[in-house]
Amino acid sequence: MTRILIVLALVFGFSAPLTSALAGGPSQMAAPAQHPHASQAHADVSPKVTKAAKRASMLAILFALVITGAMFACYAAIFAKAGEPAWGAFVPFYNMYLMFRISGTPAWVLVLMFVPFLNVIASWMLTDGIVKGFGKTSMFTLGVLFLPFIFLPMLAFGSAQYVGHGSPSNPSPYRRAA
Repeated sequence: MTRILIVLALVFGFSAPLTSALAGGPSQMAAPAQHPHASQAHADVSPKVTKAAKRASMLAILFALVITGAMFACYAAIFAKAGEPAWGAFVPFYNMYLMFRISGTPAWVLVLMFVPFLNVIASWMLTDGIVKGFGKTSMFTLGVLFLPFIFLPMLAFGSAQYVGHGSPSNPSPYRRAA
């Protein structure tokens, strides 16, 4: 019976004094001295662990900010290539308006952006319209959707030129022909 209790104590992480007491060792179960206001959660964490966790979280935040800045720069370049103001990439809601203009996507798709699960389809339609406005294929759209950190800079800073929508050679993918 004591072997089972020792195994359970080790599996569930009980302290060494408890396991030695269960094994028939010294029965001194005194708790270590702590500050009266210290919680048990903080007593077990070393300062090195908290410094490492803080450093890791700061690096994650810095990485996210760099990626976000790069995406903003890509959208600013895409807007500039399409003849729209580059600063529009940094203004909420106005950047969506500009994306809809560049993509040739109908305005009713904006409503789908607020509906769960349908927003994925609306994002695909918007991205496909932008990519096709630059004369790229649907395979490039898949690249932008699944690997945006590779394909958006290719679209923004590469040789792709905005050809627009509405011409006979590049009709809008979502508007009916007249």
